[in-house]
Amino acid sequence: MKTTASPSAKKNNSAAFQNFLRNAAAITLFAAPYIASMTPTTAHADSWTYDFGSGTTASAAVTTSANLPTPTSGTAYVRVGTAGSISLNNPGDTALGTLGEINLTTATSASATAFAIADWANPTKYFDVSFQLSYTGVASGAFFYATLGDGTNYSTNLSGAFTNAQTAAGIRLSSAGALLYNGTAFTTTNVSSTGSMTANTVLNFRLIGNTSTASMNYSLGSSTYAVGAGKVDYFFYAGSASGNYSLVADDFGANSAQSTSSIDSIGFYALGVSAGASNSLKVDNIAYSGSLPALGVSAGSFYNGGTGTWSSTSANFSTSAALGGSLTQDSASTSAL
Repeated sequence: MKTTASPSAKKNNSAAFQNFLRNAAAITLFAAPYIASMTPTTAHADSWTYDFGSGTTASAAVTTSANLPTPTSGTAYVRVGTAGSISLNNPGDTALGTLGEINLTTATSASATAFAIADWANPTKYFDVSFQLSYTGVASGAFFYATLGDGTNYSTNLSGAFTNAQTAAGIRLSSAGALLYNGTAFTTTNVSSTGSMTANTVLNFRLIGNTSTASMNYSLGSSTYAVGAGKVDYFFYAGSASGNYSLVADDFGANSAQSTSSIDSIGFYALGVSAGASNSLKVDNIAYSGSLPALGVSAGSFYNGGTGTWSSTSANFSTSAALGGSLTQDSASTSAL
């Protein structure tokens, strides 16, 4: 049987629906800037990992990239310099884990031994790359490098000759210690500590870079950081156990030729005046991404783009389930991410 609602019931329903629409609109208007501020422009970039497999051979010689596992993105390249060598060792240095690792020994100064992953997919103006290194020693005049950039020095021209114009970030290990790349040179100036970057220690690096034209925010753990336009943040901790990264170099420059490039390659090089297994660089557990670590969400807090922090200051969280309940924060600003 068809029924007809009374005029008063229609009025009540209409008022309730209008209240619902008003509340929905208010929630949308309120939430939009915060959602925007929490969404980095690189949220959809790809991420990959690369290790050296679980082969049972204690030490397998590597003479071509065909001897290596295939990267999930990009192409592996190797170069064995005069009197140098590359091998896959399992377990090798157990401080790096129970599976395989790659081992590079130094060649003569004019003939580097090198390994690289070049041209990974969909490069962007951002990168987040981590890896583990361990070295047994470096003779005077010999060097180990780990560099990030874009160019043929990571692929078809893998000569190991260092080129500023193809370097966005890098680390150099030598008998004089560890130095980080600041856009023009390797240095310890404005580096908080390199004292633990020593031989026979697992060195855990994480390099986070921005080659866009605007400063970008990101989070690691419970901390929020900003990396400037054309800049790189260097994080580090020593030891084989899982540790907490510390920021050791803040806003180091990428080389001007790379400061607006889309970075898509990483290389590791061993070169020097003497050769032999006593000068050995081991590399493992590489992770690489074309995005910055996403801004974290702190429960019960709002992201304040003006201060770059999560806070409940000036926030009023209603415990009522009614649509009319309040959810506000006064004077919170957004930031362009």
